[in-house]
Amino acid sequence: MNKYLLILVSAFISCTGPGKQVAEKIDYPVSINLNLSEAVEDSMHLSEIAREVEYIPLETTDSSIMGYFRNFAITKDYFLIVNELSVQVFDKNGNYINSLFNIGSGPGETAAYCIAVDESGGRVFVYNHKISDVKIYDFHGNYIKTVKQSVRHPGTWVYSIGYLNNNLLVHTTQRPHAKYLYSGIDLSTDSIRILCRNYRTYTKSQENQTPYSPYDYHYQITDTTFLYKETYSDTIFSVNKDFEQTPRYIINLGDRKLTWETWRECAFNLAGGPPDGYMVQSFAETESYLLMVLNSYKYPQMFAVYNKNTNSTSIFRNKDYVPSVREVYLKNDLDNLLPFPPMNKDGYLFYYDECLYSVIEATDFVKYFKSSPLESRISSGYLRSMSPVLSNITEFSNPVLMKVQLK
Repeated sequence: MNKYLLILVSAFISCTGPGKQVAEKIDYPVSINLNLSEAVEDSMHLSEIAREVEYIPLETTDSSIMGYFRNFAITKDYFLIVNELSVQVFDKNGNYINSLFNIGSGPGETAAYCIAVDESGGRVFVYNHKISDVKIYDFHGNYIKTVKQSVRHPGTWVYSIGYLNNNLLVHTTQRPHAKYLYSGIDLSTDSIRILCRNYRTYTKSQENQTPYSPYDYHYQITDTTFLYKETYSDTIFSVNKDFEQTPRYIINLGDRKLTWETWRECAFNLAGGPPDGYMVQSFAETESYLLMVLNSYKYPQMFAVYNKNTNSTSIFRNKDYVPSVREVYLKNDLDNLLPFPPMNKDGYLFYYDECLYSVIEATDFVKYFKSSPLESRISSGYLRSMSPVLSNITEFSNPVLMKVQLK
């Protein structure tokens, strides 16, 4: 098993909600066998893992209108939205607070690709992929400084950055000239700490080519540990603050596993078609579950749930699969308003404080909301109170955050 460290743009905090079942002490590592031939030809019902749904429209004003929604981070008080125009700050009700910077190349100006948040220190780290630098702001948008150390080495691409213990963590894509995939920058000394070297090999003819990159969102970070897996590895590791790591889950996909060798050959020969097999693209460990999205370049996604309390696994595949739209979604039988897509645009499950979040574009929200029966729109006191707000959303509004409270 190989040593890898993955990072995420925000910290996750666990809590126990009313009536929640907490798994008894588990002996790790846990081996999970996923027999994909047993996948249920249907979408999972949201009520199987969740108890309520909330909708948080992001306020739309002349100041808050956003471009392409890239990703986001969550703190105790704020949503920080990364888009092509800026990083915008909203409160937990979706009210617009401020934007962190102006787009440009002057002092204090930048363009955002991804962010990391130091919640206790009140700092936001913004990575600009065009010039490969990281600028630091406070939550009010005041520019603090620029990180001196470069976060990217030649021939590579930074996917994401994260923060832990005054270290800026950098996640680099899998490419031929990537010497390491994960590294840390000590913000006290601006020195680099290599966390994970790139041990994958390429043929001589492939070294000067740029393949399409694999999906690289297999990580989760809490206030005390990282959970991560390398794209084609079968092991999810747990890493503590001292960077000591131990295997936590071993995922067995059997003969349906997409191997590194299969991907490598197809990545440099697109005419040969997409590679066969599945991999765990994204996961989220909650108090009671390990949630997994299984992805394939060739077949529809699947959604798998490992229940810690019962030591059982369920796998679901959307039966109304559309080849051009392979994404998985869960049937919303809690309020029947719109389905819940657990994957966000950048390809990961977003879990925070025993909730899953998903970004619903306004055009999609309006389509589902208008087509839903009236009884669904007023099926609970919460929806009746939110009806005036939700009814005013148009296709030109900012996105809506769909928040699912887990059991």
